[in-house]
Amino acid sequence: MNRHLDHLNHGAPHQMSHAKDKTHVMEHGEHVDIKGQQTLVYNVNLQTDPTKPMANAATQIAIIVTEQAVGDAIDEFELVHDKPMHLIIVRDDLSYFDHLHLEPQNGAFTTAYSFPQAGDYKLWVDVKPKGGRQFLAAFWVHVEGQPLHERISLAVDDQFTKVVMNGQYRVSLALPSELGIHHGSNLKFSIADIDGKPITDLQPMLGAKAHCKTITADFVIEVK
Repeated sequence: MNRHLDHLNHGAPHQMSHAKDKTHVMEHGEHVDIKGQQTLVYNVNLQTDPTKPMANAATQIAIIVTEQAVGDAIDEFELVHDKPMHLIIVRDDLSYFDHLHLEPQNGAFTTAYSFPQAGDYKLWVDVKPKGGRQFLAAFWVHVEGQPLHERISLAVDDQFTKVVMNGQYRVSLALPSELGIHHGSNLKFSIADIDGKPITDLQPMLGAKAHCKTITADFVIEVK
């Protein structure tokens, strides 16, 4: 099943310095119903402490969601894949990926996160306020310090079987003969042990037996 999300990344986020040692980044997004009428508008505020995150040092990240017309922080959220918020962190050359689950506390989602290397990272917030629609908000975070990241050039990957879990399993992807935009494509994943025996006793994880995130430069789609 494809899960299409409202995407709130309308250009670069607006960054505001509100305190000596903290940075706030704000995203604005409108929810529009199927008739084209505006329904709800949310603000998503991402704050980092310190202002300039350093590699291999804990950065305090706080995410606050507000309903724009009221301005108060929203503290009730519906579960998406068994969690109230998913935070996806990806380096700009797609060489690093992380997926965190945050819990709301006192009107904010917070975590202490250590970025492994200096460089630029994109953070996607995936959330669904109670009574609202699920949406994504995206933010760029620049990390300084050492070690510096050596950018990896993207290349077409023609290896469609990956060995994972220290050699215990093989995950294979079968693609259709042609891939194109604006129409559905069937992606078939299969899992086997190292001897090639299919794995059929998968257990649900976060509401589904498998999750696949498709990431481009400015968008995330999850297939489950």
